[in-house]
Amino acid sequence: MSLDGRSVLFDVELEVEAGEIVVMLGPSGCGKTTLLRVIAGLQTVSSGGIFWEGIDITNLPSHKRGFGLMFQESTLFPHRDVAQNVSFGLEVAGVSPQERSERVGRMLALVGLQGFENRSVSTLSGGEAQRVALARSLVTSPRLLMLDEPLASLDRSRREELVGEIRFLLRRLGQSAIHVTHDHDEAFELADRIAVMSAGRILRVGTPTEVWENPGTPEVARSVGHRNLVDLDATGSCSLGTLGTGPGTVLVRGDRLEISAEGFPARVTGLSRRSGRLEVAVDIGGIELFLTTERQVEVGEAVTVAIREGAVVALGLS
Repeated sequence: MSLDGRSVLFDVELEVEAGEIVVMLGPSGCGKTTLLRVIAGLQTVSSGGIFWEGIDITNLPSHKRGFGLMFQESTLFPHRDVAQNVSFGLEVAGVSPQERSERVGRMLALVGLQGFENRSVSTLSGGEAQRVALARSLVTSPRLLMLDEPLASLDRSRREELVGEIRFLLRRLGQSAIHVTHDHDEAFELADRIAVMSAGRILRVGTPTEVWENPGTPEVARSVGHRNLVDLDATGSCSLGTLGTGPGTVLVRGDRLEISAEGFPARVTGLSRRSGRLEVAVDIGGIELFLTTERQVEVGEAVTVAIREGAVVALGLS
């Protein structure tokens, strides 16, 4: 696909099953939002097509696709109260006032905003505004809901709270959805499947477990949060020993490393907290690796690190 004369999406193939939540994960500028706009009908394509249940909808206007779209900013109507914001799509669809009121009330209750109907949107917190935007997107029962980094403007604690609520709500409704994010923790929390994007291409698609355990390439490994990427020499070796059959890069999974009584001599070089877990950086023969542990250690302490079965994963070895 081309945008302003330059190609931005290349050979993209993505399927969403009924009731499935697919998360598109990747850095800013990789094409996630452009792909979402193409699916929504807000951006035309130079080649390829969009299909719904086998029917070509590539040239179908956006408003006739029956899809819902929620953006990073809640974009609520300031002159309308909460109920009027949520009911907007129902009004456009010609739903009767009584049915609108019933559906809006049910949806606000589902997103935890029961009793907010008459509130001015100017009085809402960031998390409450996003709940209203989510209710507005869902109240019309869209065939597909698309969420474009809806939590990016919230602080970490609010994001963690709201992503759990979104996951629960979408699963309760059996809602098919595509969720865009650059946050790998958010992706793993929400997704049935993850599509990792980079430079206009989808590099890897799979369940969270599949993508985590076998990312396939160094770029995907970094995108999903792995940090222990080790380069091997022509013989497939490094200071940890022979880890492959030739030159290339391997992943040494931090969740398969353990401070133990036996293993490689190492020295603790750093400590940090990540999502409430203690992450330890260790130096093993000049290679820095990261692992999580419940053991209390100090920077500079000599330890022994065991590499458990399944820790080493090949990433494009030659």
